[in-house]
Amino acid sequence: MLSLLDEGLKDFPISRLGLDWGIDIPDDDSQKIYVWFDALLGYISALGEDEDSFWKNDSEHQVIHIIGKDILRFHAIYWPAMLMAAGYPLPKKVFGHGFLTKDGMKMGKTLGNVIDPFALSTEFGADAVRFFFLREFPFGRDGDYSRAAMINRLNSDLANNLGNLLNRSTNLLRKYFSEEDLAQIFSSKLPSKNLLEQNTALASSIHYFTEFQKNVQEIDFFNAFNSLFNALNEMNLHMSNTAPWTLLKNGNAAEKLIAFNCLYAALESCRKAAICLAPLTPNLSKNIFIQLGIINEDFDIENRYKALAETFSFSHLEKNPLSLENLNSILASQSKPVFERILEKEAV
Repeated sequence: MLSLLDEGLKDFPISRLGLDWGIDIPDDDSQKIYVWFDALLGYISALGEDEDSFWKNDSEHQVIHIIGKDILRFHAIYWPAMLMAAGYPLPKKVFGHGFLTKDGMKMGKTLGNVIDPFALSTEFGADAVRFFFLREFPFGRDGDYSRAAMINRLNSDLANNLGNLLNRSTNLLRKYFSEEDLAQIFSSKLPSKNLLEQNTALASSIHYFTEFQKNVQEIDFFNAFNSLFNALNEMNLHMSNTAPWTLLKNGNAAEKLIAFNCLYAALESCRKAAICLAPLTPNLSKNIFIQLGIINEDFDIENRYKALAETFSFSHLEKNPLSLENLNSILASQSKPVFERILEKEAV
């Protein structure tokens, strides 16, 4: 694009002469509206106008235009010129995404190997589909889809890394702690802020969640999710090294407190992961928040956009850690996998 700009820009016509198809120019049937001029205007038509428009840049909004890399000229040169002429704000950033291949081959109707997103969503769920395609390869580069890669990724990250951490932690808390135990621990002022500061594993994970936010702002989803799952990897390692299941069996009060510290840190990491994943996996995040006692079963995730944004806001990552009330809710509930492991033999 820069070399094109160096050549100098000229006005481009918004109509074409001699076409037998297209939208007529008013008062001149011989001219048809240039197809790209008409197509680009569709963004404004679809996103609304005036105060209700989604196309606006202000203190609370930022227009980031994500497009296919093969149509960059039209969106990086023609489209800004049209917006300037009409008095509309320009995008803060134009990002060209890559192409998908399937099993190492270019997709096409002739080959009959086109990925059907509806079929994938029906089988794996929309959350899983969105997660895989942003997690598996760097956003902006070409990426290759295969069924095996998708199943491996979902099992590794969502079922094992995140799901098992949440399941083990809630089950141990429910098995070995009572409401009286938790009330005594919280009255000692160890949990919440002080507990978080004392837990080295949780303190080190703060760096990863900060990196996650930074990378998301830069549309670097690949490294954002690397940071997120590095945090969960460390927490799983901390859980294995601490072995709270062994400490709790011993019945020693000091060891029980160490075990609680570990479980609390693990549950806090799951809470933060749910916040980070919410835009991609809203239903998964909702189920994690339900198991953590933060929201109720009747939380309507589809029709309460404002509540969703507030509940899963990045601002809550270091604020509102799990409370005594949340943990008591865990004790009163039953754990169930937030993401079922996919078995290869079940794949159709």
